[in-house]
Amino acid sequence: MNAPKSIWTWIPSLYFIEGIPYVIVMTISVMLFKRLGDNNASIALYTSMLYLPWVAQPLWMHPVERLTSARWRICAMQLAISFTLAAMAWTVRDGGTTAGLMVCFGVVAFACAVHENASDNLYAQVLTPREQGLFAGTRSKLYYIALIVGQGITLMAAGGLETYFRNIRQAWYIVFAIMAFSIMACAMYHLLTLPRQQPAESPVSNIPPLPLRKKGMICAFLFIILFVLPKALTARLNLLFFIDHSSQGGLGLSLTQIGFAHGTIGIIGLSVGSIIANNLVGRDGLRKWLWPCALVFTLPQLLYVYICWMHITHFGLICTFIFIEQFGYGFGLSAYMYFMLRFSQGRHERYHYTICAALMALGMMLPGMLSGWLQTQLGYPTFYMVAAASGVVTLAVTFILYRQIKQFN
Repeated sequence: MNAPKSIWTWIPSLYFIEGIPYVIVMTISVMLFKRLGDNNASIALYTSMLYLPWVAQPLWMHPVERLTSARWRICAMQLAISFTLAAMAWTVRDGGTTAGLMVCFGVVAFACAVHENASDNLYAQVLTPREQGLFAGTRSKLYYIALIVGQGITLMAAGGLETYFRNIRQAWYIVFAIMAFSIMACAMYHLLTLPRQQPAESPVSNIPPLPLRKKGMICAFLFIILFVLPKALTARLNLLFFIDHSSQGGLGLSLTQIGFAHGTIGIIGLSVGSIIANNLVGRDGLRKWLWPCALVFTLPQLLYVYICWMHITHFGLICTFIFIEQFGYGFGLSAYMYFMLRFSQGRHERYHYTICAALMALGMMLPGMLSGWLQTQLGYPTFYMVAAASGVVTLAVTFILYRQIKQFN
């Protein structure tokens, strides 16, 4: 089964470039602020606030989509991200403040959210249902490759440049400059290759007004917000734990080691877990795999407790634990996303899914904002015990949902 050649000229590049800004917002921001000397509480607070564009998406999606075409939004957002990254490069080099960098990261976050929305719009508008099925796997594979490039290769490059120049700001200046140039090149390419077709009817014409009313809504929303609690607490602190010196309770890894362990080995684990869970849930239904997915999602949090208390320093063992933890994250997240898709089905499906995704972002943002302060008060060993214990909340909302899940098979 072959797709028209014209589709291959833009689908791979579009979904590859979609992942890079997300990595910049969610991972690079944490590492940059840490390398520039900010404390863990501030880093977790500020970078978790970057979820706001996704939390607010149900509010801005409707007017933004009515103003412009999906093709125009994609190219405009890529250009905006490129110019902002260039501004970040000069800001870092010239000793810019945390506040100035946060404004830049905020612009990238909003542009990233709009870009994701526009990419999915164009994909749905231009491709036939048959072509959408053909490219479903391609989209996800390219996104994971983008995560490896953004988290793995970028961090390893930053670490190598820091060692070469012996200057943190100079190293990150070069990293941001290269990313700005690369995304600018993609924007120019997409101006030439993205299709211009638009649907006869606006994709937002049937969006209902708030509030949303749907059967089982309260149970579903509790599940969506609370299921991700353990990951929300540790998403940023894991990165800080990797880089903090052993005297601070961390592992003292270099950026190069973090890029390889978390940004490469970890992303491979994430993708493998997602692929396996997608196949199992798609084959047998959500009810059968909901509990296994919840357990695989929560139990690997105990690995960080083990690392802290046993003072694990062997890099190969650390890589293995990261692979297992990320495998569990991908495995559990697949069932979680499958539930959101099934819950959203029906009239106004796209808008309902957007609300679910906004609640997921809220569930990641609020605990993340407090996680750095909590870690500074408790220290890493106790913090990871609390994070692992928060898995009880995940299992509790899973139990509540399990009792009402028959309609989602």
